[in-house]
This record gives sequence, structure tokens and C-alpha cells, in this order.
Amino acid sequence: MPKFIQVSIFILQNKQGQILLSLRDSQKEHPNQWEFPGGKIESHEGPYQALLREAREELSIKIKSSDFLMQYFFSYNDLFVHLFVWLVNEFEGNVYASESQELRWFDVKEIYDIPYLEGDRKILDKLSNHSN
Repeated sequence: MPKFIQVSIFILQNKQGQILLSLRDSQKEHPNQWEFPGGKIESHEGPYQALLREAREELSIKIKSSDFLMQYFFSYNDLFVHLFVWLVNEFEGNVYASESQELRWFDVKEIYDIPYLEGDRKILDKLSNHSN
């Protein structure tokens, strides 16, 4: 039986409309693939609390304003994931990779040409349709 997790993901855009992605560590599952920042929802928190915590832990920022974009389920071979996705409107602080992961800003269309996490495709398609 596959493992089940819930994940909060957030979309950060710069003034040029580019989106921030994080490169997965080569030692993790799905190595060297780009993904939207975020992480697992802990048992003591809800999706939005996880979003705020992950932003602090991963990027050293404090989210001030965000809009809920979507939620969906995705299945990997051994993992079933429930994803909650927010579009960040305003945040405090400078984006910093506090977990030493590589961060990079991409145009939405560019992301289709790089190795990205398969489960993020639905988000990417929604953002791509938004930017047309």
C-alpha cells in the first residue's frame, strides 16, 4: 500500500513574472529535479500553517499575503500525495536557501524544458494558462 502525505506548496514570482524553483537534493527521492518550494504538512498543523512554516524554514521569508490557488492528488509509484497550492502576493525578507538547496528563477515556459517534479505538472499548466 502506498504511503500518503499532504504537502503545502507556494508559488513565488519576482517583478519580471519569473517563478522560483528549488532543486531537489541528489540524495533524495526524485533527485536533481526542480520543484516548487514547500513541504510536508506535520500532524499538528493545517495546510496554511505548514505553508508559513515551510516558507520560514526553506527560504527565510515571512508570507504576508497569499491566495489559495488549487488542491489536487497525485500518485507516484509508492507515494500518494495531497497537494495544497498557494500563490504568494506579498512576503517579508530576502529569499535565501536556508537548507542549502539551489534556487533559481524561471519563466513559466522555460520550466517545461527542465527536469521538474512530475507531480508539479498540474500547477505548471495552471500557471501557464494564467500567463497567456
